[in-house]
Amino acid sequence: MSLGAAVAVALATEYTVSSFILTVGVLLIGGIIAFIGYVLTFVVGAFKLHGKYRNPLYMAASISFVVGIFLTSIGLLGLDAAFTALVGLGITAVGYVLIYIALGGTIKKLNTSTQS
Repeated sequence: MSLGAAVAVALATEYTVSSFILTVGVLLIGGIIAFIGYVLTFVVGAFKLHGKYRNPLYMAASISFVVGIFLTSIGLLGLDAAFTALVGLGITAVGYVLIYIALGGTIKKLNTSTQS
């Protein structure tokens, strides 16, 4: 159970409207902050790494993150929810794998250039 769900359950036992509104507000603001952090970390980070090291895997990873965010958002809105959300999460997982493969290549490249 996530922390937000635990807070929602704890506050829901009070059965007051103000605590419910507070819970929804906290979850909404936290979700927005988490989304912004995700985009800045993975999408912008992958684009910056591609700009610096010119590894095409970084670009492929950033595109898969953008497509994954889009499909997961559509799935969460309820438009063909199960399939779209799962495909979006799968594409995001492919983005993670691409990032780690590209980072391994970049680290090897940097290690060989400093040893020469």
